Amino acid sequence: MVYQVRSQRAFTLIELLVVIAIIAILIGLLLPAVQKVREAANRMRCGNNLKQLGLAVHSFHDANSRMPFSGTTINYNWATDQNVPGPNTWTWLARILPFIEQGTIATTYNIPGGTMGAAVAGLRIPIATLRCPSAQETGDTATNWPNTGWNAVTMSLTNYRGVSGSNWGINGLGTATFTTAYANGDMFGLDRGNGIFYRSDGTRPLRIGGITDGASNTLMIGESSHSFDVHCGGWAFPTTSTAPVPFR
Repeated sequence: MVYQVRSQRAFTLIELLVVIAIIAILIGLLLPAVQKVREAANRMRCGNNLKQLGLAVHSFHDANSRMPFSGTTINYNWATDQNVPGPNTWTWLARILPFIEQGTIATTYNIPGGTMGAAVAGLRIPIATLRCPSAQETGDTATNWPNTGWNAVTMSLTNYRGVSGSNWGINGLGTATFTTAYANGDMFGLDRGNGIFYRSDGTRPLRIGGITDGASNTLMIGESSHSFDVHCGGWAFPTTSTAPVPFR
């Protein structure tokens, strides 16, 4: 019996290089389309996060007959702030945790009933609803606080901040002079904002009916990136959970 051996033709180097070049071109053409689809998905997720936060704020209002609020006692010094009783500290974000499916964190670490010092481990836990998928933060925590001792606190980030209004840094004379406003204690946009939230609004029982411009005409929550704003950071710190609307 005679066996016939058939030789198999192999790829030449040139053919292999051509195939690799074609694959590279196809990847180059497809990559932008994939990135666009991914970014579109991120925008949808970000929009959904904002929607969930908005619904949570309304649910809190329905349950408590007032908008969620931030602290009444803020010392900007961790040695003191960590011991402030829960009802006098925390943020509007901390108060809506049960309404964004984070009741376990709230219950486990007694938020916002207990002190922040007793909830340090809970502050580190990432909360997806508070993060924009497109944010360019390199890490998941903020540690560069501008206040005494807070730089030792590791806290999960938020990209969503309550709008404190359009009168940030405007003094009693109505001039946009930051230094004068600070000296006079008139940091309106931070501590007496004309928006839905400000960092020490715990004594202001704002209700939806009290929004003078109407809820549908008023910005409630905005987006900010810690990569570009050092004051955008942890969800439990009143200064970093609120922000003014840029005024002109």
